[in-house]
Amino acid sequence: MQNALILAGGKSSRMGFDKSLLKYDNFATITHFLYYKLSKLFACVQVSAKEQKFTPPLPLLKDDFKDFAPIFVLANLDKFFTSSIFIIPADQPFINESTILALFEGSKSAQICIGSNKDQTHPLCGFFNPSIAKIAKEQIKNQNYAIKELLKACDTKIISFDESEQFINLNTTADISKANNALNMRLKY
Repeated sequence: MQNALILAGGKSSRMGFDKSLLKYDNFATITHFLYYKLSKLFACVQVSAKEQKFTPPLPLLKDDFKDFAPIFVLANLDKFFTSSIFIIPADQPFINESTILALFEGSKSAQICIGSNKDQTHPLCGFFNPSIAKIAKEQIKNQNYAIKELLKACDTKIISFDESEQFINLNTTADISKANNALNMRLKY
């Protein structure tokens, strides 16, 4: 598989601090952990962020947008990529390799292929073809930043997975406690 992009440019408003900089086990941050994990599967892994905030530095795809909405990143995929790219938020680092491989297979017959579990769909965890950029740009022009609307407008495949723990999002300190308990993780903030 060729490209993966870790989204780390959000505001982290529910967390109260930059969650992409959470400490994890022997890694400098949870983003470093996810970068290491994805580097085993992808030829090129980059981090989308507004600035280089990681020590040691990670390969950065600079997010120059004034707004903090993932639709802007998706609207610019065609500037940087020619084939489907795996996108995942930095706060969702527990994804299984087998899930990524299943999503990759699904992406061969759809513009977007994302995962879901019994609880919810995960609109920013999956493969995105750069051909969706034009549709995303149109949505931005209409001030519609909802990823769910983009999913409806594109050829989207949703694959359901049984193991919901792999989709835990770290949005609050309570989520960190939940992940530490459910997955025997060692997250620190």
